[in-house]
Amino acid sequence: MIDHQQRIEKANQAIQRAKKKIVNTKHRQKYHFMPPANWMNDPNGLIQYNGIYHLFYQHNPYDATWGSMHWGHAVSKDFLNWKHLPIALAPSEPYDDDPEGGCFSGTAIVNDNKMHLFYTGTIIKNGKMIQTQCLATSTDFVHFEKHPKNPIIELDVEGADSSNFRDPKVWFAEETGEYYMIVGTSINGKGNVLLYKSMDLLEWECLGPLVDYDENLGSMWECPDIFSLEDKYILLFSPMHLDEKTTLYMTGEMDYQSGKFIYDKIGQIDYGFDFYAPQTLLDENGRRLMIGWQNGWEWMPWWQGFGPTSEEGWCGSMSIPRELQLDENGYLTFTPIKELSELGNNLITQVNRKISNEKVKLAENLPPNFEAHFEFDCLKNPVKIIIENHQGNSLVLKLSKESLEFDRSKADSYHSGSCTMPINTNNKGIKIFADTSSIEIFSLDGYSVLTSNVYFETGKRNILISCREEVELTKFRVDELKLNLEVGELDG
Repeated sequence: MIDHQQRIEKANQAIQRAKKKIVNTKHRQKYHFMPPANWMNDPNGLIQYNGIYHLFYQHNPYDATWGSMHWGHAVSKDFLNWKHLPIALAPSEPYDDDPEGGCFSGTAIVNDNKMHLFYTGTIIKNGKMIQTQCLATSTDFVHFEKHPKNPIIELDVEGADSSNFRDPKVWFAEETGEYYMIVGTSINGKGNVLLYKSMDLLEWECLGPLVDYDENLGSMWECPDIFSLEDKYILLFSPMHLDEKTTLYMTGEMDYQSGKFIYDKIGQIDYGFDFYAPQTLLDENGRRLMIGWQNGWEWMPWWQGFGPTSEEGWCGSMSIPRELQLDENGYLTFTPIKELSELGNNLITQVNRKISNEKVKLAENLPPNFEAHFEFDCLKNPVKIIIENHQGNSLVLKLSKESLEFDRSKADSYHSGSCTMPINTNNKGIKIFADTSSIEIFSLDGYSVLTSNVYFETGKRNILISCREEVELTKFRVDELKLNLEVGELDG
């Protein structure tokens, strides 16, 4: 019988062979986290311990398409420069060993000098998907052993289905001195999370559905996350089949006595095509940091495939890290982490430039990996920002004080359509993070973000701007951003 460690060694060997073929391929990113080779989706187990950030992620080490899920693993000292470590989890047991299942998403926590990975074991049995919650531990934080009592939780809740019972999030509550876990689920066709509690991380008591609500919030809540921020609790989740909404948050109160989360605000985390399954951590500087997977699934209304990168031997990247803060009204704001500014090599800086109705070329012959900052005196008159390459592909951004319309229909041959990001009326600009095959746009007020994959042809970029009536561009700055992302080895 093949054991877990043998499966991991086999997966590591496959990655070592595959990664030799993809260095400097056409669409590899310059400063976004990617797998060393083959497929990646959801971030898992984000944690910082003793100054080291750990990122685990859903991973198929054998192909650049989705397949039996493993957990990839990387570490960093700054949440930007990553070193790849050996595979942390591989399907190997009756509860997780299936080509259509595997080790699905979950959480990492440290207790008694051990790192605990909680994950969803997924198999197909008699034509039905069975999902259970499982545990693996490590003393060196690199090599993990699955617990002999797995699965530690099996579904036994009326109205819930074992095919929609996944992605455990575990935390310790100082208020009660106990551990808690939420697991994404669907109850009678409505998305929710189930709440469990434990004293020892092995024996878990189900307290029932966490949230009572009446509105339409999707058929299933994937990859939930919960944490406290300021004086509120925040619940994040990715709802399935909720029109164009793929990532939501609720702010409210956590009542541990009743086992209920009572929310008072609902907001959207990202307004783009390609941001899903975000997960957060609290770092040692007290910051709540978040990243998400930059892609989507077949059931999303705009989905047109995973793009061309699988032909290069890889698929999937993570968003840039974002810091979450809560405003005085209970809404989240999202800002790129400050460490990104330390990467910048300034290419252009302009101030106090008036833009009239002609099309103005603000920058030309830029590398594909840049940050562009646009700040206006007033956006009472809409402007159009165009990012184009030398082959004639273009992204069109129509920016007003109320919204940003994002059109990628002429950017590549893989996508069509547009989407809209609302903007607060006090907004005065945007910040664009462009990379080889993705773009992330932040409103300067921090309330809105839009993430999308864009598969431009290779080559230099130009930035143009135009408007119908005169506006003043008070600040325009472009910085090249670059990390050495291909040097990390499978150490350990």
